[in-house]
Amino acid sequence: HKGYVWAVGRQRLDTGGGSTITDSMGASITGGSAFTDDNTLEGMYGTQDAYHEKERSNFESLTVVAPSGKLGIIVDNQTGDMPVVVAIKETSVLHGKIKEGDMLISVDEIDCRGMSSMQVSKLISSRSHNPTRYLVLGRSTYTC
Repeated sequence: HKGYVWAVGRQRLDTGGGSTITDSMGASITGGSAFTDDNTLEGMYGTQDAYHEKERSNFESLTVVAPSGKLGIIVDNQTGDMPVVVAIKETSVLHGKIKEGDMLISVDEIDCRGMSSMQVSKLISSRSHNPTRYLVLGRSTYTC
């Protein structure tokens, strides 16, 4: 599991009893804890939840209502994760509403994640006679 720092941000177990620590000179320190909480890694990397929240905040979800007929878009899924809009015809009814790079999350509430480009094309085509189709897309808000 690359990219994760395990047990960061979790509550530490309190065993209820104090600890006895002996320093290099032989003096004993009783009470307290032998281990102190060091937030160094939390400060550098944050918690897993904070990491994913930051990742999610770089995307916005938008719903586009498409009319019946052909849409004039090309969708590809090279990674196998999420279909992505790779081209939009200038004559497309969606021109100006969607952008190249938008990720197609669903069509009429049918989850498209993991679908091949052929499966997505067939899904969109099978609904081309519907008066409206609802496309939910994810768009990156990341700017350089």
